[in-house]
Amino acid sequence: MENYFIYIWLSIMVLSITTLFILGKSALKMFDHLDLSHVVHSEKSASGYTSKSSISRRAGASRVLHIIITDRELVFKTNAFFAYPAKRHDLLQIIPLNRLIDTEVIQGGLLSKLSVKFLGPGGEKKEVVLISKRNSTVKEILDKHVLKNLQAM
Repeated sequence: MENYFIYIWLSIMVLSITTLFILGKSALKMFDHLDLSHVVHSEKSASGYTSKSSISRRAGASRVLHIIITDRELVFKTNAFFAYPAKRHDLLQIIPLNRLIDTEVIQGGLLSKLSVKFLGPGGEKKEVVLISKRNSTVKEILDKHVLKNLQAM
């Protein structure tokens, strides 16, 4: 039995990685219709978490979050290996810019955090906190749309 341990361990690892990849590809199908022809800002390797629950606050994405801002949408996505856990923690999002409520810079440790509050599909208030090298740029772009949304109300 000791001679087969490495084969059993490798089989379990390959099965786990394959399952995670397949579930991740399935989670990323929500981005298939995304029109990226009018990208205003794009940034890879950001971090973030949602305030959905205490678990999602602790289990965020660390340097694997891709932030995309188009002329109509704010998009949070990641690669296939991390997509399934990101979806479970509400980090895969396509947010129409007209659903933005507020952005706020939260000063913290080494990098500042950017809180983005928006209305979900059911009208519920949601929040994603981003940790990025270019939070000020993202805030500047998003604030233009927040101001328009407040004036429309």
